[in-house]
Amino acid sequence: KPLAEKKLNDLISESPLVTVRGYALPAEKSPGKVFKGEPLPDMVKKVVGLLRSEAKVI
Repeated sequence: KPLAEKKLNDLISESPLVTVRGYALPAEKSPGKVFKGEPLPDMVKKVVGLLRSEAKVI
């Protein structure tokens, strides 16, 4: 099957196909959670629980 050769001008149209109407920043994210001052097994249970319920990773 022969390949068609195209020049750069064949690929660029005179009018743009996409128009940008504006830019906006994404919504601000809530700060992360910090676990301090608790025994390690309790912190691990909390992190695993959050991964299951909020992030739905596990």
